[in-house]
Amino acid sequence: MDPELQRAKEMFERAIELDAEARAGYLEAACADDASLKDRVERLLVEYDKQGDFLASRESHRALGRRRTLPQVVGHYRLLEKLGSGGMG
Repeated sequence: MDPELQRAKEMFERAIELDAEARAGYLEAACADDASLKDRVERLLVEYDKQGDFLASRESHRALGRRRTLPQVVGHYRLLEKLGSGGMG
């Protein structure tokens, strides 16, 4: 992967964990004089924030990643049981 793209990805992943105020400070410090990098990460954050509650909120998405369990509610649907797993599940 392109080193600049890798750096932008890492910064984006760190920034989504922060609130809006902390994000701004983090980007200022992390990007220093690289306006192109800062712009790239800011555009990623804008698109990320537009996604809203697609399948789960950011908080429950993070919790899901830590727990490795399925949410009980997805949008307007309540999950009753697991139908399968794996590549063909």
